[in-house]
Amino acid sequence: MIKYRKNIHIFSCLLLILNFCLPMKAQIKGFVYHAIDISSAQKKINWEIVRKDGNINIVYILATHGNRDKDSFYKENMVGAREAGLSVGSTHRFTNAPVAEQLSNFAQTVAVHTQDLIPMVEIRKSDIQGETWMDSLVCFVKKIEETYGCKPLVSVENGHYNACLSHRLPGYPLMISCYSGQKPSLDDQNRYVLWRFTEKGIINGVGRSVPLSRFHTDYTAANLTLRTNERYAVNQAE
Repeated sequence: MIKYRKNIHIFSCLLLILNFCLPMKAQIKGFVYHAIDISSAQKKINWEIVRKDGNINIVYILATHGNRDKDSFYKENMVGAREAGLSVGSTHRFTNAPVAEQLSNFAQTVAVHTQDLIPMVEIRKSDIQGETWMDSLVCFVKKIEETYGCKPLVSVENGHYNACLSHRLPGYPLMISCYSGQKPSLDDQNRYVLWRFTEKGIINGVGRSVPLSRFHTDYTAANLTLRTNERYAVNQAE
């Protein structure tokens, strides 16, 4: 009996470990998602198969990183996603490089007429460096707004937004990463548009795990549609 209980305990522990470590196929199956983020990390993608996923409304594709780097799969992903009839937007990963050089890198890579969605500016924890860096980020976001005629979507982890960017980006649409299973909570009462709830999603047609996001109940893909020469404003929580 003791040996039997021990084996049951070991088996239960193994199931917990597998559930934590493997991509979230089973958990996501009943979890609504509307958007995916794509970069060269996902390698080659079969966009015709991705198109058949009934959940995906929009796709954000990494275009540039800092002041020099261009994602090696950007052009291929843009062509494939658009030919498949998906609504696409482009992402810039912000670093500590000079603002003007980062803007030039993105603007030279991303032509407005190829975009369905407003641009996205992504912030990674490893890049955050203090007050001067955050001032540069705000400057860059405003430069993107001036260049593309719309407020860009800003992507950042929930805790880092509250610690570093709370109250700095009023009116800008937000994609908030929060992987705890709980909805994002923002200290400045801003309202997120998208909640990135996992980086380990499994999508048919994509050979590697992919970040998945879902819309706030008050928003849809229409709220992120690029409107050339128009100002985009996110309604703030009352």
